Amino acid sequence: MKIFKIFFPLLLIVLLSGCSGSQKEGPKLGKYTNENNSFSYLLLEDNNSFKLFFSVESSYIGIGNYKIEGDKLILSDEGKKDDVKVYTFTIDKDKLIFNNGDYAEKFFKKGTEFKYEKDSK
Repeated sequence: MKIFKIFFPLLLIVLLSGCSGSQKEGPKLGKYTNENNSFSYLLLEDNNSFKLFFSVESSYIGIGNYKIEGDKLILSDEGKKDDVKVYTFTIDKDKLIFNNGDYAEKFFKKGTEFKYEKDSK
């Protein structure tokens, strides 16, 4: 029941924001690699899903859904049932700039850039 209370409002927000005609085009689907550490990258996939690989030092992979609010990419990592982690990036053309996110801050500093790999899709 707790998951429903968390997931349903997020789903509603995603669906309603998809109906807005004034929304900017979001980031391209594919792989965005951390410019400081090529073992750290973000995969944006179809259906607004993602996978975030933090480091070779971490076996944890962030998996969940993303939404776009203005120039912000917001990832909701639903890896653990009662522990949803949120990571925020700024969209800047073919780059995603890390802003914040509890677990990710162990591996990336604010301002870390993830660059789109053209042949990644």
